[in-house]
Amino acid sequence: MQHKLDPKWTLLGDVTWTGWSKIKQLVVTRDNGATLSTTPENFKDTWRVGIGATYRKDDAWSIKMGVAYDETPVNDTDRTARLPDNNRIWLSVGGQYRLSKDGTLDFGYSHLFIKDAPINQPAPGSGSLFSPGSSSETTKARSTSLARSSRTVSRGSSTPKGGSARPGERRIAHRAFP
Repeated sequence: MQHKLDPKWTLLGDVTWTGWSKIKQLVVTRDNGATLSTTPENFKDTWRVGIGATYRKDDAWSIKMGVAYDETPVNDTDRTARLPDNNRIWLSVGGQYRLSKDGTLDFGYSHLFIKDAPINQPAPGSGSLFSPGSSSETTKARSTSLARSSRTVSRGSSTPKGGSARPGERRIAHRAFP
């Protein structure tokens, strides 16, 4: 939605609903169809609300700016280290240069502000990212490191440290930084 305030300024607005609730679980399967794991996700439907403005400097140049609030579909109970998502605020700025009557060059930058997302699940068992017997508080504390860890996906005989892959199995190695 937009509203032209005067020849130089246009006010912009956006409200978006996303039906994430259709995603109930993440199922990881092998090439042969065998299920490796099932993780409940129970995503919720979300809203994104934004407001912005465009300033038309002249016939060639326009400057755009805006802010938005974007809800996460991930709930606190089912949040995992695989998807440590949280609500976010977008701050954006950009511009447009009109090259000709039929062509424009658009550019922009957005910065997202996202708070660390707690993971409030019981400690996983053996073969997990955490050592057996660790508390849920340890799991919660390590979630930030995992969210910022580097991830490597390998296939076949290349496996993460401490594991062996079967043919066709995909492995994801996580290196958490202290």
